[in-house]
Amino acid sequence: MFKDIKMSQGRELKAGDTDKAVVGSVLATQERSNVGGPITLKGKTYEVAGIMDATLGPTDAWAFVPYQDGLNTFLAANPFIKDVQLVQSITVLPKPGADIEALAGTIQKDIPGVKTTSPVQAEKQISQMTTIFSAIILGIAFIALFVGGLSVINTMIMSVSERRREIGLKKAIGATTSTILREYLGEAAMIGLFAGAVGMLAGLLAISALNRATHANNVVIFAVTSTVILGPVIFATILASLAGLFPALRAARLNPVDALKEE
Repeated sequence: MFKDIKMSQGRELKAGDTDKAVVGSVLATQERSNVGGPITLKGKTYEVAGIMDATLGPTDAWAFVPYQDGLNTFLAANPFIKDVQLVQSITVLPKPGADIEALAGTIQKDIPGVKTTSPVQAEKQISQMTTIFSAIILGIAFIALFVGGLSVINTMIMSVSERRREIGLKKAIGATTSTILREYLGEAAMIGLFAGAVGMLAGLLAISALNRATHANNVVIFAVTSTVILGPVIFATILASLAGLFPALRAARLNPVDALKEE
């Protein structure tokens, strides 16, 4: 088992153990398991020898059993496989100061049929998956930004079109171009501020619901920080202001005489 994971109850597996299991904290909670009690894994009943501390990682949902017990369970589920000794993976824990990359190369070279994954290679694989996931999220975000910006532009253009006489009257009694521009930019910013606040509140409710749903498994998916709270509101306000710039300029440049002639 992993040496860095401590036991919250019971003990680790030891040589000579049979029909015993050490389970993660989440699995123990789900199965309502206690040390000395039974737990059924893949149709076989084991005695719980120990329960591991929560790590907030995948091991919280794992169970460790003696090799021979696990092999027998696998062979029972796959009767077409006969008389084999299977090992899916081996975790090598190097001594302090050892060259891990060189060790991985030595194992790869000296043990036929074994493929090693060094920490650097594992980091690259995780980085590639993270990059793909980030690209997908960014693509969705850009689509949302585009749609949101178009919505603000459309709203502001409609507002300007419906209030041409009002704008003409304001300019006729002395309102300057900069005054009209500031008024409509301010209106666009208020739309963004309100939309950002509503979206932020909806997001906080969703985050709270997801975190509550996974709390029983000792997993916290999202962390609520000041950036999460203030970021969307500020960003939506800036986006709406930029999107409202063209309609605001259009309103500010209206000819008051032409605007007042409209029905």
